[in-house]
Amino acid sequence: MSVTTTLFNLLTEIHAPLSGLFYAWRKVMADEIITREQLIDASKDAESLQKFISGTDIEDVLTRLGQIYPTLAKLVRILMETGGWKSYQTEAILLATVPTVNPSVGYAFDTKKLYLWNGTQWTDEGRSPLDLAKDYTDEKGLVVSSEVSRLNVSIHQIASSMVDLINEYEIKFKESNSQDVNLLLGLQQLAVAISANCDDLDSAIATITQNKTHITHLNLGLQKVVDSICTLAEDAITPEPQKLQYLLILQDLVMQLSKLDGFDPDDIQASSGLASETAIDEDEPLYTFAEPKDIIRIDLTSDYEIPGAKGVVRNGNSKISIDGKVIKLPCTFEVQGSSSASFPKKNLTLGFFATETRDTAVKIKLGNLMPFDELIYKACWTDTAFCRLAMNYNIYGDMVQSRAGWPKRDVDHVYLGKTGYDSILTGANGHPVMWPCVVYFNGEFYGIGHFGSGKKRQNYNLEKDNPVQIQIDTAGWVNYEDLPTYLEANTGDLKAPKTFTSETKAAIQNFATAATSDLDTLRSLIDVNFNKINLIDYILFSMFIANRDTLNGTQVKNAQPVTWDGMKWYIMPYDLDYAQELHFTGAQLVPSVDYNIMTGFLGRVYTIWKDDIDARYAELRQAGVFTVENVYKHLNNIMSAFSEILMKQEFDRWPDRPSIDLTNMEQVLTFTQARIQWLDNLYSYTGV
Repeated sequence: MSVTTTLFNLLTEIHAPLSGLFYAWRKVMADEIITREQLIDASKDAESLQKFISGTDIEDVLTRLGQIYPTLAKLVRILMETGGWKSYQTEAILLATVPTVNPSVGYAFDTKKLYLWNGTQWTDEGRSPLDLAKDYTDEKGLVVSSEVSRLNVSIHQIASSMVDLINEYEIKFKESNSQDVNLLLGLQQLAVAISANCDDLDSAIATITQNKTHITHLNLGLQKVVDSICTLAEDAITPEPQKLQYLLILQDLVMQLSKLDGFDPDDIQASSGLASETAIDEDEPLYTFAEPKDIIRIDLTSDYEIPGAKGVVRNGNSKISIDGKVIKLPCTFEVQGSSSASFPKKNLTLGFFATETRDTAVKIKLGNLMPFDELIYKACWTDTAFCRLAMNYNIYGDMVQSRAGWPKRDVDHVYLGKTGYDSILTGANGHPVMWPCVVYFNGEFYGIGHFGSGKKRQNYNLEKDNPVQIQIDTAGWVNYEDLPTYLEANTGDLKAPKTFTSETKAAIQNFATAATSDLDTLRSLIDVNFNKINLIDYILFSMFIANRDTLNGTQVKNAQPVTWDGMKWYIMPYDLDYAQELHFTGAQLVPSVDYNIMTGFLGRVYTIWKDDIDARYAELRQAGVFTVENVYKHLNNIMSAFSEILMKQEFDRWPDRPSIDLTNMEQVLTFTQARIQWLDNLYSYTGV
């Protein structure tokens, strides 16, 4: 980019909002109000121009619109270093010089002209854009200074007028109150007089009833009294101008009270931005929340935009509001997900820190979850029902809790045989848990979705670098038999361990061998290499929701195979949006009422454990887990958290959602009802 182009772009970008500001101020004189945003834009543009002019030769200028330009000094240095720019004391010396670089630019100090060398001769380009720009900015600077001075004077005048107006409102308010008090005193005296003469009035009424003429006169008299009272009441009604005065005063009061948003006098710590802080140690602060009951609000601010792809980590600041408690923390944010990373509305991973240096991570504990220093925002781009992820994780949680005895959770097996500190529950649960949320970015609505835990190894009670404590996380389909060599070459698809060793490969081979063995061989391996209740529940869970993005007969994807000893494997759920017939792109519904994942490896598992699988299905039906009512409960809890206003903002912000006319509560529940009927027949469930 040339010096001329850079100067022109920068000055154009800054001049437009400044001109808009002065235009807006002139419009104020015609009863139109200048906005705060225009003042802020003008201030930012002035800072950019100042930095461009006075910055060093190693700096760049980041403008309000996000464009990056080198400083003037840096531009000159770059040109001089490349040999394409050279200055001369006089025009005569310049014209007598033959440059070695073509094209080249020469500048004569005596005439302030630029010359362009075209390979054979110098061409006069006139005065340099820099000198012209200096004259322009000097001239405009005087105009800006004059306008700002007049602006300050006008602001002082407006402020003074507002103070006088408020004083006038207070005087009128007091006068009105005095009139109201006098009216009330008069009515009170009237009531006392009536009460004191009650007996006399009773006697008079008895006499009057004997005389119709007197009754008529009394009615006329009472009518006049009523008319008088009505007149008095009309006089007591606050006149419209005074109502307007009260309204303006109330508006100002509300504006001041809005500054106390989030303040809870019963919880000063939370209102100060700290929610029930518990210090694990000096270097690892922890913030705890009870399980969220209402929608979670996340406010992100940053000098950067949300990245368009994975791998770009941005710094920002976060404000998380949960049921009246608020924490404000420096954060990082980046795009999360594999295929979903290409969607317009992004999933995000949020990391939290104690200070702006971001060298001390902060952990947040939500409900019964273990503390995490990173939490996940799922944008639900493909699912217009906004239910599948959080709802399906909750259904799996229901299944786990319905198990008889202990351990219930798969991750609880790690505590068996442990004592002392090692036996303390960590809060890991082996699958994500999410709640409805709404995200605002730089003060603007970004979108609704789900917020909660992800698939970090800590949530599976796995050590960081134990070679036989393994968590497999393949983003794409991988054949079982290829897993050992694939993961050795693609260690990024292992959440644990950190280091891939021969022991790690041997443990993965145990999984691959069992999954690819024939029926007779699998009979001898199945209880050695798999946990029975875990594998049965995972099969039934995937069948119930018609999960198409998981284990199947020959391959694995998205599911999280986990082992703690390198021998016995557990299958954990993850990424549950390609379910209940919705395609993972959201662009179509895939008929799935009779979809069956029990082929190949899983088909052989069903053959071996058929009686146990059928019995477990019956348990889940009778326990109310596999019912339309249970699905409705979870679906309704999630969808009802999003108000009608938020839903309208969502559809206005993202009008091109792919499944907008495909899925909703009715579609999910209609599918579930039909699916249950098909599964009842498959697993021989009669309801008895």
